[in-house]
Amino acid sequence: MDHGLIEGDICNRNGCKGIMGEIEDDTCCSCHINPPCSHCVDMCYRCSECEFETETPECAPALTSKKANPCTRSKTHQEAFDELSETEFGYVTIAGKYYWMEYRGKYPEGMSPRQILDNFNVCFGFKWLRAPSNGIFHLKVYTD
Repeated sequence: MDHGLIEGDICNRNGCKGIMGEIEDDTCCSCHINPPCSHCVDMCYRCSECEFETETPECAPALTSKKANPCTRSKTHQEAFDELSETEFGYVTIAGKYYWMEYRGKYPEGMSPRQILDNFNVCFGFKWLRAPSNGIFHLKVYTD
């Protein structure tokens, strides 16, 4: 089920500026056996501000903790992504689960999808590369 949203996207529901995050569940990715698997196809997301959730009956309730130590807080994926240059190739790594990793980044005008892929180890293949013409890409690669 494609919601058109990915982890790190802005919610934009009724003008909300919250960040969509994946709702953790107990299933695991099996794309390495038979892609795309239901775990990856039916991912659910929740907004960090308005708590809007994408609708999928299989969504498990998220385990959230609002306790954060400001002394040890590191940048979120979105904050690191926002700091990337609009005119140079760059990306942030989003730790995947089980057999894949995700990369979200920016690329300069004129860069082709093949040139983007050349910057990554895709020897096991990749699940998808979303590289619209707006200079932003999102890549999911298999690691095993």
